[in-house]
Amino acid sequence: MDIALALAAAFFFALGLVLQEKAASDQPPESVRAGFLTRLAQQPIWLLGLLAQGIGFVAQAIALGIGRMVVVQPLLVATIVFALPLGRLIEKRRIQRADMIGAALVAGGLGALLVVSKTSAGEDDASLLSWAVIGGGAV
Repeated sequence: MDIALALAAAFFFALGLVLQEKAASDQPPESVRAGFLTRLAQQPIWLLGLLAQGIGFVAQAIALGIGRMVVVQPLLVATIVFALPLGRLIEKRRIQRADMIGAALVAGGLGALLVVSKTSAGEDDASLLSWAVIGGGAV
């Protein structure tokens, strides 16, 4: 169930992004100035995109609540894969060969991650020392 919810979240994130992109690209170039975001927020398609993003966040939160972060979070990369056909459908954007190859590589990588990772063997909570070492390394 966590995998299905994570993929649903990725789909809704992609849908929201494509809808908001459509709303923004439908505006004339000279309208990109102060107040642009306010004008976009009055567009129904922009608001629909915002709603889709919200649904994505809820699905992600539920997936993280019932699943493991190491499984759920990487699956959100599927947003990229979902955005291609949604962009084609909504924006009438042409999908290039390089886009298809990239999407196939992302999907293959996600599939490989799910198959070869041993997520159930991990610990639910890391020690304070582990967090300090990882956090220090990230900084």
